[in-house]
Amino acid sequence: MNPLYVIYEHPLTEHLRLLIRLETIFLEIEKSLQLKENDFATKNLFRLIDLSDLVGGQDVRIELLKDLKKKGSALRSLVHNPDVNLALLESTLETIDRHKNKISAHKEILSTNFERDEFVQTVKRKYKIRGTLYQYELPVLNFWRSQDPNYHREKLEDWIQDFLPICQSVKLIMK
Repeated sequence: MNPLYVIYEHPLTEHLRLLIRLETIFLEIEKSLQLKENDFATKNLFRLIDLSDLVGGQDVRIELLKDLKKKGSALRSLVHNPDVNLALLESTLETIDRHKNKISAHKEILSTNFERDEFVQTVKRKYKIRGTLYQYELPVLNFWRSQDPNYHREKLEDWIQDFLPICQSVKLIMK
């Protein structure tokens, strides 16, 4: 390490770590689906399980609503500033309000389609037990892996729809 540089580390709150983790997982899923990488289906299934665990409670939804409200309030205070592009500001405020409404509209857990899928529940139970997943432990996962990649893509994109309100809100908050 070069002694000419001083590095300052700022502690991150648990909430900020959660937002970064959510954003990272969703970006990995998006990138994997676009690149059509090998074994994208299994990797993304496990990523969605991780995402589901992170957003599983109502706390995340409530915290995101608070963050969106705080961001909206901060931006509304700029309305009378002559140096601000009002069209862009209004557009951003409308986007924030739209995201608040999407998250508020879901009274139940946001990932219901994913959570209610029997296949997902089977894999999730075994995945949560730390250790290596051997092929013989989850025949249903092996069968799923042998399906057509287009089937995987359709199924994953359907499951991802459940998470979009949260992921889009996280992206907006992190801007």
